Amino acid sequence: MTSAQGITFEARPSARLSLLLLCIVAAGAMAPWPTELPAAARMALSLAALAFGLWRVHQQRHPRITAAQWLPDGGWLVVDRDGALHAAEPRDARVVGEWVCLRLFWRGGQASLVLGPDNMEPETLRIPRVRLGSAGA
Repeated sequence: MTSAQGITFEARPSARLSLLLLCIVAAGAMAPWPTELPAAARMALSLAALAFGLWRVHQQRHPRITAAQWLPDGGWLVVDRDGALHAAEPRDARVVGEWVCLRLFWRGGQASLVLGPDNMEPETLRIPRVRLGSAGA
């Protein structure tokens, strides 16, 4: 695959990732209960972990960007919630199995983009997996 085509990704939240994160939040909220802390402290820690975890899951479900475009020359463009177009720079990119995780930075913002088999077409997802997978090898 040596073609130099641009590719656009819509920032749709992943249902699988959201479910996994909710399970982690629930486990974190239950973590204080087997300790010997006073009941009020355990309750406060559980509620704090639950509130923070749900806030972070909400952030993952409502990303700062609506779309990202990987240009043929290797540059990136992102469209934020307001519809503004920004030139972005990837600071971190990982391929984990079928998943692609990106951190994009631009002047005045940053966003994490998780692309997986449940929120992207397989043909579209294959391109960043191959490009980023071979770049990390």
